[in-house]
Amino acid sequence: MTSLPSHAEVQRLHAYSQASNYLCAGMLARVPRLRHCGAAVRE
Repeated sequence: MTSLPSHAEVQRLHAYSQASNYLCAGMLARVPRLRHCGAAVRE
C-alpha cells in the first residue's frame, strides 16, 4: 500500500479548497474585518 492519496481524494480535497475560497471571498465581501482570511488563503 502506498501513502499517496487516490485520484478521488485529490479531487475531493481540490473541491473543498475551491469551496473554502468561495466562502472566504463571500465573507470578505460582507465583513471587511475578515480581509486577512483571503490573504491567508492566497499564500
